[in-house]
Amino acid sequence: MRGSGVGPGDLVLDLGAGYGALTGPLAAAGATVIAIELDPVLAGRLRRRFAGQAVVTVVEADLRKVPLPLRPFHVVASPPFALTTLLCRRLMGDREVRLAGAELVLEWGAAKWLTRPGSGDREVGSWAAKYEIALVRRIPAVSFSPSPRSDAAQVRIRPRAGRPRARRLQADGGQGRGQGAVPAAGGPGWSCRGRFGVVERRKCGHDDVACPA
Repeated sequence: MRGSGVGPGDLVLDLGAGYGALTGPLAAAGATVIAIELDPVLAGRLRRRFAGQAVVTVVEADLRKVPLPLRPFHVVASPPFALTTLLCRRLMGDREVRLAGAELVLEWGAAKWLTRPGSGDREVGSWAAKYEIALVRRIPAVSFSPSPRSDAAQVRIRPRAGRPRARRLQADGGQGRGQGAVPAAGGPGWSCRGRFGVVERRKCGHDDVACPA
C-alpha cells in the first residue's frame, strides 16, 4: 500500500484479496477497490466486512481469468507466489491492458528475476521495455502468517514515460484483449460491472459498458 500513490478517483484491483488486509487500507485512502477472491468463504467474509463501503466491490473469481478493467487501473496485491509469471503476463504482456501502476508482494527469487537488469530473459526484457520494474524491499517470511518457505519482496511497476497508448481493437466492438477479454453481453452466466468494465458471474442482458448494475 505504501508508495502506491493511489487515492480518491483511482481504480485499484486487489488480486487474491484474502481477508482484506490490503483492501481495507486502499478503501480508507479513498480509492475505488475491486477485491478479487476465488475462495467463496473468503469472498463472503469480504462482502460482509465491506458491506457498508460503496467504494469496495468484491468479485468472486479466479485472478488468472477475471476480465481486467477497460479504463486505466492500479494493482496493489499479494497474489499466490505460484501465479507470479502468469500474473505478470496478464498485466504487462498484453498491449491492450491499461495498467497505471502496480505494487506487488512476490516471492524473493521471483522478484529478483523480474527486476534484474539484463537477465537474458526475453519475456522479462519485453516487459521492462514498457514498464519500470523495481525491487523496493525484502520482506522476511516471518512477517506472514502462516510463514511461507522463503522471503518475499515488494515490487513496484510503473509505465515508462512516452509509452504509446494501447490501441483499442475494433473488430469486436472495442472489447478484444486476447486473454481475459470481456465477454459479450448476454454471454453464459456473465454480466458487467458497468462503472469499471469488470464482470462477474451474474445473469444480465445489458451492454457490458453501459450496464447500470
